[in-house]
Amino acid sequence: MLQVSKALSSKGRSEPYKVIITATDHGELPLSSDVHVLLFITDVSSNDGIPTIIRPEIGEVIKIAENLPAGTVILSVEAVDPDDPSTDSGKLRYSFLGDGTMDFDQRHFAIDPLKGVITTRSPLDRETQDQYTVIIMVKDLGSPQQHSSRSLTINITDEDDHSPQFKRPKVRLGY
Repeated sequence: MLQVSKALSSKGRSEPYKVIITATDHGELPLSSDVHVLLFITDVSSNDGIPTIIRPEIGEVIKIAENLPAGTVILSVEAVDPDDPSTDSGKLRYSFLGDGTMDFDQRHFAIDPLKGVITTRSPLDRETQDQYTVIIMVKDLGSPQQHSSRSLTINITDEDDHSPQFKRPKVRLGY
């Protein structure tokens, strides 16, 4: 039986483990023999790394001004995957949970599937809605596909976009 003192992994390792196995008998003059073994460790699943979202951070809230033009960048999602980025298992794609067309908050924003850049789809009016929440999904292209999600809250700040109004009716003064 062969036992190891700690877990063996193939992550980040291209060379095999070199193991020397020694067998010794229990004779009066013990005899022994060594054999050199090259041990190659491979993954059962070629895609065992799960993407990790770095930004937005858990609970992060961002603030943007109302009335920004469509296409304004509000955040670049940052994520990493421990799998080799030159393989499908390490290539990441970004989206909103669902397709973004049914959820009221998400339809006001777009996310670039390759870069993770979130932009506005249209100008936002704080007087109509002052806060939005979107669920960001990051998935790899491996098999089985791995993914992570993160909630992002977007607060809309007020801009002075209304003309002043008198609250009292106009009064005509006669001379």
